Amino acid sequence: MRRNKPSFFIGQAFRGMFRNGMMTAASVVVLFACLTVLGAFMMIARNIDYNLESLDNLNQLVAFCDTSTGRTNGERITLAGAPENKGTAKFLGWTTVRSSDSAMYQAGQKYTVNEEDSRFGTITFYAVWEGDSDVKYDGIRISFNASGMKLAEPLEQDDAVYSNGDKIVLPSDLQSANSSISFLGWTTVYEALLEETPTALYNPGDEVTLLSQDTRRGVIEFFAVWSETPAFGEYDIVYDPGTQADAKVATDSELRLSAVMQMVSSLPYLEGPDAVRFVSKEETLENEMSSLAKYEGIKELFSELDNPYPDTFIITYSADADVEELEQKALAIPDIYNTRSRAQIAESINTLRNGTSSVLFWFSVVLFVVSVVVIVNTVKLAVEYRSKEIVIMRYIGATKSFIAAPFELEGAIIGIFSGLLSFAVQWIAYGYVARLITREISIITVLPFSAVWGMLLIECLVVGAVTGLIGSVIAIWRYLKA
Repeated sequence: MRRNKPSFFIGQAFRGMFRNGMMTAASVVVLFACLTVLGAFMMIARNIDYNLESLDNLNQLVAFCDTSTGRTNGERITLAGAPENKGTAKFLGWTTVRSSDSAMYQAGQKYTVNEEDSRFGTITFYAVWEGDSDVKYDGIRISFNASGMKLAEPLEQDDAVYSNGDKIVLPSDLQSANSSISFLGWTTVYEALLEETPTALYNPGDEVTLLSQDTRRGVIEFFAVWSETPAFGEYDIVYDPGTQADAKVATDSELRLSAVMQMVSSLPYLEGPDAVRFVSKEETLENEMSSLAKYEGIKELFSELDNPYPDTFIITYSADADVEELEQKALAIPDIYNTRSRAQIAESINTLRNGTSSVLFWFSVVLFVVSVVVIVNTVKLAVEYRSKEIVIMRYIGATKSFIAAPFELEGAIIGIFSGLLSFAVQWIAYGYVARLITREISIITVLPFSAVWGMLLIECLVVGAVTGLIGSVIAIWRYLKA
C-alpha cells in the first residue's frame, strides 16, 4: 500500500534527480533559459499592445513645416499687408529702395524674388507712407550690418539716439566664422561692396562723426567690408514698417505659416471644425525642456543651441479617408517637408513587435527542443541506474504506468523548478528594466509587474511542467517498450 501513495512517487522522483546531479542541473538551466525567453516575449508583446492601446486617435496625420528657409531667386511670394499707422498717414505700399518715397508694390501683391533687390542675402521691403518726405526724424540712429557674413560672435547693435555732429567709435573685433576671411573695416556706401575688390571707408575702431545728411530714414548704416564677399543662393525677406507704423509688421516666416495654415485647413477628409491643431516649435521645445529638466547638462545644451524642432500641424481625418491621398496633398503644400501618420507609427510598432516575436519564438522553439533532449537524457540515466529494480518490478506484476510514474514526475518537477526560478529572475529583471525605461524614455509606458505576474507565473509553471513531462515520457516509454 505504501508504494501507491503519492509520497512514494515524489520521493522516488527526488532521489532520481539527486542521483543524476549534473544532468539534472543542465536540464534546469536549459529549460530555465527557454522559459525566460518565452516570458520576455510575452511581456514585450503585452507592453507593446498596451502602448498601442494608449495611443490617442490613430486617425491623425502630423505635418512638419519649416518656414525658416530662405526664398530662392524667381520664387513667387505674397507681400505683407499694410501695417497699422500711428496717426492719419496713409500707407502707400512697399519699396525695396530705402531712400525712395514712391511705392513699388502694393500690400498683399505678388512679388517675384529677384536677387538684384537683395543686400547680402536679404531683401528688405520698406513701408512707404504718405508724407514720408516731410517726416522729421528724432535724432540719428545707427545700424551695423555684417554684410551677410556668418560671424564667430554676434554683432552687437547700438540702440542709442545721437545728434548731428556726435562721434562714435566703430567696432573693431569682428571675426568671421571662416578663419580664412579677414575683416577689413566699414563703409556706408553699399555700392562699394559690389566692386570686385571692396574698399573700406573706415578702419576697424575708427572714430566717426555722425551727420544728418548721411542718414536714410533717420538711420546711418555701416556695412562690414571683408577680404572675401559671401555668395547667396537663398534670400531672407524682411519688412521695415517705418517710424509711422503703430506696430511691427508680420515677418515673412509668420506670413508663410499663416498661408500654410489656410491650405492645411482646406485639405480633404478633415474630421470636424477642430480637425487641425497647430503646435509651434517653441511649444515643442518648451515641452521637451520640461521633460529634460532633471538632466542639467542636456538642458543647458538645448538652451545654447537654436531651436531644432519644426512647427507641426496635427490633422485629424475621418475614418473613410484615403490617407495616401491626404499625405500627398499635404506634402504638396509649400513649406511642408514631411508627414507622419499615427497609423504609420502603430504599423511600425506592430512590425517591430512581430519581428521581435518571430525571433523570440523560434529561439524558444530551439531551446524547447534542446530542453526536451536534455531531460530525455537525464531521465534515461535514472532509468539505467534503476534498470534491475524495474525488471524485478515487472516480474512481480507492476504495471508500466506504475513504473513510469516516478520518472514522469521527475521530469515535471524539473520543469516546475525551472519555471519558479525563471519567474523569480524575471520578476527582479522586470523591475530594473521598467525603472530604466521610465527614467530614460519618457514616451514609453511600462506596465507594472502586478499587471503581468499572473500570466507570467502560469506560463512558467505550465510550459515548464509540460516540457519536463514530455521529455520524461519519451525516455521511460522508449525503455519500457524495448
